[in-house]
Amino acid sequence: MNRFLGTCLRGVLLGRVSRTALWALWLWLVSIPLAAGPTAPFGLELQFPDTRWGQSIFVLGDIPELGGGRMERAVKLEPTEYPVWKLAMGLPPRTAFSYRFVLRDDAPEKLSDPANGQYVSPSALRARTGDAPPAAPPAWPPSPARPASPSRLVTHEGLACETLGNSRSVRVYLPPGYDDSSTLRYPVLYMHDGQNLFRPGGPFGCWDVEMTLDRMILAGELPPLVCVGIDNTPARMIEYVPPYSAIDGQAGVADRYCQFLVEQVAPFVEARYRVSRDRRQRIVGGSSLGGLVSAYLGWHHPAFASRLLCLSPSFQLGEILAHFENQPARDVTFYLDSGDQGRSHDGLAATFHARDALLKGDKYRLGENLFHRIAYGHGHNEPAWRARFGQALRTVLGR
Repeated sequence: MNRFLGTCLRGVLLGRVSRTALWALWLWLVSIPLAAGPTAPFGLELQFPDTRWGQSIFVLGDIPELGGGRMERAVKLEPTEYPVWKLAMGLPPRTAFSYRFVLRDDAPEKLSDPANGQYVSPSALRARTGDAPPAAPPAWPPSPARPASPSRLVTHEGLACETLGNSRSVRVYLPPGYDDSSTLRYPVLYMHDGQNLFRPGGPFGCWDVEMTLDRMILAGELPPLVCVGIDNTPARMIEYVPPYSAIDGQAGVADRYCQFLVEQVAPFVEARYRVSRDRRQRIVGGSSLGGLVSAYLGWHHPAFASRLLCLSPSFQLGEILAHFENQPARDVTFYLDSGDQGRSHDGLAATFHARDALLKGDKYRLGENLFHRIAYGHGHNEPAWRARFGQALRTVLGR
């Protein structure tokens, strides 16, 4: 409970929910300075020893951040030291709400079932968040007036990778209005698997990134930004895997791929386009192994980018989770998501494990600098990532 400093409001409830379960709840709501984000801190701790294998404790409230009353949207607590379950979140300031604890089967195929849930708190609990800390100056510029010039896409072929001894194309999306100014510098999103991002796409489909960005930028839902797609190569599998993990017995070389991105791709783009060199205005993102290598880059090169967009990340290669859990937290914001369909349910369980590993320290709070979503009905494919991309980007930008 030393995660939060300052004055705490603590309520202790004791009750019996079965013959063997004695449970206690501590709730604290405090208003203290935070690193970023217009949220007020909210924390839960529940001692509940009656879960069996495949069950977890969730919280369900009447606000969207706590599920909006929908059982399938309840938020899972993190089992820090069983039978203690904890959760640290950032919630909208000055918000009154009610919530209850529920016991749910957490098998991926059961999470979407609204009937999967048993209340373990005897009645609804009410709470109110405090004030948010003073807002810091925005790292992302506000959206300018509607631009006159359209977006455009430029492809640079054959960029040599010195660290891996191969080459690949780099595709650069320039947002609407880019050509209207000669001085304005733009935030930049670096993404992997570049040939799948923009039309016509690759052999597995297309994200239609340029269409999503055009629509959301022109609607004022996103700030104008440059998006850089870095093509993969036939060695994609090994290039996107961390060096402490392996594919078919071969250690990954993500360290060398990330060195290429940081030391070659970014300077190449910065020399030719008006993009920001400020880490606060850089995002790195991708899906599947591209989500894994995004997390790896953010963790091991935190000075490069401040936000990570990890869609369906391949955390089944779980060695990176030990780094999340046991090393000092990085000053980066994570967006993690998964579907629940197909083989391994799109890595849903592994993504939960990554979420919980990040929450074990005192740096990350859900809804503040760590975001986690389940896309029910989505599989591991480009159409699913295309559908989630825009909202994921808005989420990690706090818009």
